[in-house]
Amino acid sequence: MVVVVVTTPGPSVRCVDLLLCGHHFRCSRGVLEAMGALVLDRSGALVTGR
Repeated sequence: MVVVVVTTPGPSVRCVDLLLCGHHFRCSRGVLEAMGALVLDRSGALVTGR
């Protein structure tokens, strides 16, 4: 699994696009959700509840 993570700008975060493998996505999922990041699969579909 490969995902694209898009963070939204905030007080301490710039807008950034990241490519993450499944392992690093799973390790970072809680922080990414707390940041309000969008996570997309390779087809561009929103990843939810994995």
